[in-house]
Amino acid sequence: MSNYDFKTLSAIDFEDLCRDLLQKELRITLDSFKPGKDEGVDFRYYKNMKESIIIQCKHYADSNYAKLYHVLKYDELNKVKKHKPKKYTIATSLGLSKSEKKNICDTFKPFMKHANPIYGKRDLNNLIGKYPEIEKQHFKLWLSSTSVLEGIFNRVSKSISEEAFQKIKEHVKYYVLNDSYKIAFDLLKDNNYCVIAGSPGIGKTILAEMLIIYYISEGYKLIKITEDIKEASSVDYKNEKIIYYYDDFLGRTSFDEKINKNEDERIIDFIDAIKESTHSKLVLTTREYVLQQAKMKSEIIFRGNKDLKKCIIDLKKYTRYIKAKILYNHLYFSDLPSAYINELIKNKEYLKIIDHKNYNPRIISEMSKKSMNTGVSANDFVKIFLQNLDNPLLIWKSAFSNRLSQASRNLLMLMFTLPNKVFIEDLRCSYIRYNGAHSKEYNYHINSTDFQNALEECKGDFITFEKDKNKITVGYCNPSIKDFILGFIKENKNESVIFLKASVFFTQIESIWNVKDNLSISELLNSNIAELISAIIRTISDRDFEKETIKRSYIFMKERSFEQRLERVVSIGADINNDELNKAIMMLIVNYQRKIIKGKSIDNEHVLLLKAIKEAKIKIDSLFKEVKKIAINNCNTIEGFDVLDNLSGIFPSMFSSKEIEKQMTKLRVVAEEGLENVSLDPITLREEEDILERLSKKYSINIEDVLEDVNEMANRAEQEDEDSGYESANPFDDVYYPTDIGDKEIDSMFFDLNKK
Repeated sequence: MSNYDFKTLSAIDFEDLCRDLLQKELRITLDSFKPGKDEGVDFRYYKNMKESIIIQCKHYADSNYAKLYHVLKYDELNKVKKHKPKKYTIATSLGLSKSEKKNICDTFKPFMKHANPIYGKRDLNNLIGKYPEIEKQHFKLWLSSTSVLEGIFNRVSKSISEEAFQKIKEHVKYYVLNDSYKIAFDLLKDNNYCVIAGSPGIGKTILAEMLIIYYISEGYKLIKITEDIKEASSVDYKNEKIIYYYDDFLGRTSFDEKINKNEDERIIDFIDAIKESTHSKLVLTTREYVLQQAKMKSEIIFRGNKDLKKCIIDLKKYTRYIKAKILYNHLYFSDLPSAYINELIKNKEYLKIIDHKNYNPRIISEMSKKSMNTGVSANDFVKIFLQNLDNPLLIWKSAFSNRLSQASRNLLMLMFTLPNKVFIEDLRCSYIRYNGAHSKEYNYHINSTDFQNALEECKGDFITFEKDKNKITVGYCNPSIKDFILGFIKENKNESVIFLKASVFFTQIESIWNVKDNLSISELLNSNIAELISAIIRTISDRDFEKETIKRSYIFMKERSFEQRLERVVSIGADINNDELNKAIMMLIVNYQRKIIKGKSIDNEHVLLLKAIKEAKIKIDSLFKEVKKIAINNCNTIEGFDVLDNLSGIFPSMFSSKEIEKQMTKLRVVAEEGLENVSLDPITLREEEDILERLSKKYSINIEDVLEDVNEMANRAEQEDEDSGYESANPFDDVYYPTDIGDKEIDSMFFDLNKK
């Protein structure tokens, strides 16, 4: 018979196990109730009043009979009397004597007629032995089996210390099975090896440990490689069932550690041999950026276009349920005083942690330890917890400062000034300029291969690559990296000046300016006004990044116009209020005036620029005269009427009421003429429909028939457009909205956590 103590199971895990065992034993299907305020019911079977059963689970593995009996008698008895079931059953992880069972039975009469419906620790173990298929279904249960663990330790005692083994055993309690386990398991099954690569703190080690424990329970012997792959060569991997574990196999901090030992060829040779083995398995772990260094620096490690089979642990694969369960498990088994856990529960603060953009299992683990909260009061616990998530220094500072090359650090800093996803060609041209400026500022040597080397080194841990319209885009792999770089720039404010000197795109100037909440950087920009002006003049008319806009569920990509950029410059100038910058802005506005006189056309982008000029208190009477003349002349399109109306709202004295009314009388004629010659897309049709409807109401113009025609045309265009190639978009693609579990389900999960 098995002899589980159930201590590696949380209350939720234990309830799930009891449900499966009792359904099998009683040959019935039980109704399950969400964990939480259950009113005395965890599971129920109801056929009729004569055949109703209520089952309650009590996970008291670390408690005693006196506490269990007190809860049953004073908390649960009245609930049972209220439900009046035909039978009441208790399942508990606590071992019970015959007399203790009788005492409970007597307390719950007439709902318990004898002690048989009471399942204690021994009874549950008996059922587990009776139904081994259920044992296997409960991953954390059989991995914690005393017999399994004893057998495991006998096989690993020569490879790892007892302390290290106990640490692995401890990790079982916190682990939450997810897709990464299956991916890695399948790789081992199909290839005999897998490389678990991922970012710091994401869970590489615990996944490797869970895989190793499984294989050892299946009779494999563990060989842990600590320094050199030669440690594995003395073992007969061809004829013995061996699971090899090589943590940080490419080096703990950089690949140089391994390449200097000429180990790369031996690693590949051993992997090739393992692939052909019918008995052995190999689990390797590495930080993703070290893996990229190996690709870059070793011709051998990926020779012949060979690519190591990788199981990448990606936080995107952690569903909301998995995140909630990871947090729950760490808190359930935590040594934190109950007052700290109560602070997380009472205002549902756990939801802020689960949904935090920088959610990271390592931070969850560290903040769940009593030792990590020394000097932190219970009242401050939630605030400190969230601050640690807000501050990515915990994860990224060491790798960024000590492990990456300067070329890679420059790449990550540069990307802060660029869009979240940038085409690799744009990244390359901006990198070359920035890398050169940075090296000149700090007097160090650079190479023509720096960009490619930085991409390779940062791939995986720091940056990701995606294909977009047959082009490759690059972005940070985790939002917290950008947060870290922001903090780094604020601490190293001179970086902002280098960005200005090296800026290739106008977007970069905006990104630097957006750091202005830091007073020292604002002062720095003021003291380097010549660099700021030079950057603006250099980029304001040059090519910039296309901005993605979403209208009525369609994606449109459009490069920002000169007017949009100048609007931003005017706003920056108003904030800085520097004479030299103001002169430069005035020169740009004069150039803008020449442009509209030549083009004889303005749209709503111009309106927003003119609004910014007004708010900056820049007076150019000649400009506004030209704008008025052009706006009136442009009342030959529906958009022209919209521009006129918007201008009159911003500049009430620009037009008289008679001038506005005179133009608006033409609205019907212009709209009808536009319909006769229309070849517009559905988006423009809907926009014009909105404009016509708004203006007709505001100026009391009867154009109902025109509105009906426009609506009909828009409907028809949308119908035709379903298969015409517009790219449908979800505006929330880049925002995390959980779909697998809601707040109520999470609330119920955490309800009794403070009562454990």
